[in-house]
Amino acid sequence: MNLSGFIRGNWVALGIILMVATGYGIPEMINYQGKIEVDGAPFTGTGYFRFAILDETSAYVWSNDGFFPPIAGETVTVNNGLYHVILGDPSIMEAIPSSLFDDTDELYLRIWFNDGVNGLQQLSPDQRLTSVGYSHKADLARDADTVDGTHAADLEESAEIDADIAAHTAISSAHHTKTTSFSELTDAATDAQIPDTITINYAAAAGDAGTLDSIDSSQFLRSDQNDTMNGNLTVTGTMQSAGFRMTTSPTNGYVLTSDASGNGSWQPVSGGAGGVGFEYPDGLSNIYPMGLYNLLTTPYQVPPGVNFYITNVYAGNTYSLFINGATVLIGVWNMGGVSGSFNHLAQPLIARETDWITSNNNSLLINGFLITAGTIPITRNLLNSTPYTVPSGQTLVILNVYSDGAYLHLNGQPILTGYYNTGQVSNQIQHLAQPILVPGNVTISAGSNNVTFNGYLR
Repeated sequence: MNLSGFIRGNWVALGIILMVATGYGIPEMINYQGKIEVDGAPFTGTGYFRFAILDETSAYVWSNDGFFPPIAGETVTVNNGLYHVILGDPSIMEAIPSSLFDDTDELYLRIWFNDGVNGLQQLSPDQRLTSVGYSHKADLARDADTVDGTHAADLEESAEIDADIAAHTAISSAHHTKTTSFSELTDAATDAQIPDTITINYAAAAGDAGTLDSIDSSQFLRSDQNDTMNGNLTVTGTMQSAGFRMTTSPTNGYVLTSDASGNGSWQPVSGGAGGVGFEYPDGLSNIYPMGLYNLLTTPYQVPPGVNFYITNVYAGNTYSLFINGATVLIGVWNMGGVSGSFNHLAQPLIARETDWITSNNNSLLINGFLITAGTIPITRNLLNSTPYTVPSGQTLVILNVYSDGAYLHLNGQPILTGYYNTGQVSNQIQHLAQPILVPGNVTISAGSNNVTFNGYLR
């Protein structure tokens, strides 16, 4: 099946999709063979590709790294524009489950390409995988001579089953009659001998039994009183309770936590330089750690659908860090004879999807992580000529402020300036120990255009 697609600029991509199957099984891998041109010439070298499959609603159903959209690329050798890759090969990427093709025949392949010079670009249009659904249906049809996977030869015909039932009924009627006397029953008694109704008189004579299934009644918990259990309670399902109380009351500032063995205890809240118990607004589940350098010659663009949290920055000498051209961090200081340019950020810097991160120093190394975007990061400068107003109904959380010495204003009132010098520690970046919270409809301005704030909307 020949497919073609085009990309922004002067890049062209052509591709052929083949199904890779094992025996008579449903295809679990897709052999994609393609050709790519850059500026009208076949590309030769190492290409960086990302792949994803979408359904007819443009929802992601598979990607090469399991993220939607993918954030990690596959390295593929391209020779004179020609390349091929086996999608779903579990040795190099996420496997393609066979169930992917159960619900729809309308699936599309989306490809991103990076030649190492022009940055990551999305090929377009997406390419439809029309042969996948037909292959899957054909495999289901092959099982037409089975019932739930059981071959027809292994099933008894209904006539044989009816004959067996009739024979069993005749034998039971001939040899067994119901009885009302338990003394007449033997170890070989059958259902046919047991009466339909059994009445037991004088049940009260049994008294108040002290055991149940040989377990003493004192071993059971009662729901109508406050009982104490000395053993362990294991719940395999979901347990709901209106409340609970620990045997030892916690001290203010403590949280309930557990060790690796699941033993719970009250522990003090651990806080960093960024205040007590800082919580990342997008959480820390399914993060993708990142380290970047050479940002002067190779700027980095945050992939679509994710936010980039910058947590630490190091450089061998003076540097500036920029998000979309706005200065968010500089690194020059000498403290008590200890010199260097390592910033332990009290609060993270957050870059949103498609933001560009650059520097004026190739020795700069930044560390952080990517995570699926849930909040909206905001980075603004030029606040003197273009003030920023927080949208109505939202709150702006400012985590970091850079200034050349001018004040930051909220509705015209100064709240922060950037110059300070404390015991030989001087800089122009405010790593806020606690964030500045700005409500909706408040306007943020500055005394010069060299003031930048970074944070997020919530």
